[in-house]
Amino acid sequence: MMNCRTFGKQCNKMVSLLLGASLLLVSLTGCRKDNPGKWPAERVTAKVAESLQLSEFSLSPATNGLEGSGKRADGETLKVVVTLHPDTSEIRWNAKGDRGFEEEGSYQLQ
Repeated sequence: MMNCRTFGKQCNKMVSLLLGASLLLVSLTGCRKDNPGKWPAERVTAKVAESLQLSEFSLSPATNGLEGSGKRADGETLKVVVTLHPDTSEIRWNAKGDRGFEEEGSYQLQ
């Protein structure tokens, strides 16, 4: 039969072992952020559409990222080019409208 002192020592060892294993796991895998530069097209589309306040918007794969068009609430049509930058956890876009609207924007996790 185990006395309280022995049981307490075993619990302390087990807790220490679990904490050590947890720290090792985190150090090996790293704390992964949600990297916008690696987002799928659907998520990039949603973020850019929100930022540009577009009522209609679609993007398709292009040479250096994504390209597409959208429509603002006032009816202006925009052509949008989006580049993905996984090394800096960033997406950047350039939007030009048929009535003169222009915007260069980006989204990055800090």
